[in-house]
Amino acid sequence: MRIACILTVFPSVTETFIFGDLRALKDSGHDVGLMHFLDGSCDIWQKDARVLRENVLIGGPLVSPGVFAAFVGYLVRRPIRLIRTLLWIVLHRGSSIRGRLKTLLILPKCVQFASECKRWRADRVHAAWSNHAAIAALVIQRLNGTPFSMASHAGQDVFRDPVMLREKVAGASFVAVCNRATFGRLLEIADPEDHRKLVLLSHGVDLETFDVERSAPQGSSPRRIVFVGRLAYGKGIAYLIEAARLLHEGGVEFRLDLFGDGPERAATRESIEQLGIADQVQMYGEVSQEDVAGALVQADLLVLPSELRHDGGREGLPNVLLEAMAAGVPVVASRIASVEQAVQDGVTGLLVPQRDPESLATAMRRVFDEPELTHRRVVAAREMVRESFDRKVCGRRFVSLFEETR
Repeated sequence: MRIACILTVFPSVTETFIFGDLRALKDSGHDVGLMHFLDGSCDIWQKDARVLRENVLIGGPLVSPGVFAAFVGYLVRRPIRLIRTLLWIVLHRGSSIRGRLKTLLILPKCVQFASECKRWRADRVHAAWSNHAAIAALVIQRLNGTPFSMASHAGQDVFRDPVMLREKVAGASFVAVCNRATFGRLLEIADPEDHRKLVLLSHGVDLETFDVERSAPQGSSPRRIVFVGRLAYGKGIAYLIEAARLLHEGGVEFRLDLFGDGPERAATRESIEQLGIADQVQMYGEVSQEDVAGALVQADLLVLPSELRHDGGREGLPNVLLEAMAAGVPVVASRIASVEQAVQDGVTGLLVPQRDPESLATAMRRVFDEPELTHRRVVAAREMVRESFDRKVCGRRFVSLFEETR
């Protein structure tokens, strides 16, 4: 089957979970073609992205002679269908003004994607996100008649500024949803007759990479604490830095390694210096998935202090949380809906209230001060990931969705 997959940006350092799904399609023998709105500018190519780079059909920018030519082509060959499709999307009443403007900006590119799918003779379209990528899938379906599926995660595509979600679910063959919070939200939005299309399916963890023997025993001093994620609003990095200060003042010897980059990088560095913990905290910036695996092998604790955004955005089920569990690393995380899908407080990890550095610091100390209980939680978490989040099993299920709905 020829499957055209639509991404927002390619390459990307952070979307390893999406690349893993597409890699599963390719490894199963399907012909995968990538189309993306924007060209990524990252210096690091993640492992699965390196494999997929040869499959790019068309990329950015949003405006180009090729975009203009494709638009004119449909205007000449199928003017009524093109105009009806564009008006249907732009005039949709359920979308915010901001959502409509963003959609209007990408529509010409969506028409170019439709032209490329026709040239490539795509049998199927898959939108890797349920926001702009799924708008493109809708356009392609209405212009070419090509069936599509989509994936839903969390954040802008579902909670913050959704556009035509009900229509997207109605038009899709299936919707792969990676966490329970998003699944519940889509049940509220979608028409009841479309609920059968929603499939709760994790991206899974590459156990061959992360479920390995540790290179350093846990419990050695200083304790190594790890954070992996974007330095951005919603990740709660400021609360982790404050909790680190409390640990330092409490006499705990530790080293905090921050892996990731983002708009709050400068503010984070400034906060570290102002709080007097520059000797305890190291910022590494963006790193490869292999580097993350190497860091987890030596870590004593992974901390994810995520928070619900005031605009409705939220964390999904972070793959790095599952990766740490697979690697035998204790986890402390904020008590938010999707995280609770994997972290059962006191059983597979520790949960704390969001935006609460005191509780965060207390939980981190518990990990270090209760070695026997910590070990029990680590064993339970590792077994849970092996049973429920094996990427090979999740990948086979993902591929089967395409074959069952072809």
